Amino acid sequence: MKTSHLLLGAGLLLAVGLCLPRRSPPELEKIQAPVGAKVTTLELHGEQSLVTSSPAVSRAAPGAEPEPPSPNDAPEAIRAWLRTIAATHPEQAAAWIESQADEARRMEATRELTQAWAELNPAASLAWAQGLSDAPRREQALEVVCLQVAQQDPGAALTAAIATGPLEEPGGARMSLIENLTAQWANRDVHAALDWARKVPDDTQRGALLNRVAFALAQSEPLAAATLVATEIPGGTAQDQAALTVVYQWALRDPASAATWVSRFPDGPQFGEIVQNLIGVWGEKDAAAAEQWLASLPTGAARGVGEQALREARQRLATPLQQHDNNEE
Repeated sequence: MKTSHLLLGAGLLLAVGLCLPRRSPPELEKIQAPVGAKVTTLELHGEQSLVTSSPAVSRAAPGAEPEPPSPNDAPEAIRAWLRTIAATHPEQAAAWIESQADEARRMEATRELTQAWAELNPAASLAWAQGLSDAPRREQALEVVCLQVAQQDPGAALTAAIATGPLEEPGGARMSLIENLTAQWANRDVHAALDWARKVPDDTQRGALLNRVAFALAQSEPLAAATLVATEIPGGTAQDQAALTVVYQWALRDPASAATWVSRFPDGPQFGEIVQNLIGVWGEKDAAAAEQWLASLPTGAARGVGEQALREARQRLATPLQQHDNNEE
């Protein structure tokens, strides 16, 4: 299906003055993490938190510090040492990691330290992660910290992920992280996430992020999600995927209304996939209504795909009954 037709067809039905609610996003202050700084600032829930990487974190257990592990120590012992030292002198653990010659060990130790450090002091661990010169370890550590921060404030986690450098094209490691963080934020506050995603300047990146928001929005406001897909997501893969997602979620709530939207799409491969998604759900809810709607479609590939999806839906409904009858026998 040509994406220009998708925009036109879906937009004709949905351009009815519907306006999605727009809320101001939370204050997402930039994380201040200059190299060598002793104090790092991180915004969580709009409140500034100052944390230090030295001296030791106040939660540190009293007593002598454990000796650094030797190269021959078991991985379990190394992980235990990293988690212990992360609570008192994480900079010592970081220095030990850099001294290791084995790349796989450095990578594993970086993940372990970052996880432990981020739980205690996300801002300091973020500053360290951003300063790593090894790109694979930097991206890994950044992901760990951001996912930890996202448990409290996905918006702040997004700010941290983006502050590392220019966004890449969808499919890259950091862009995938940003998409996942956007989805987490949308699950908590879909309109705040939507407002933020709308401001991403690059069309391809914005489309990928709006795709994630559309999934969350479709679960509560499917018509608004459909409007978002048709009018704001640029034509292409992201729009096609978002349309499939919205139709599926909408069909779970109100398949007849979803069908009204779908019927405005022009025929083509993408239309067939959308019909398949719709009928796969609708056929289990009300097979007769789904069959009647299919009969209204022009003869073609999409209708054939829908009829096959309806047969499969009926078969799924009949299978539990057949199993029950077999058990009765």
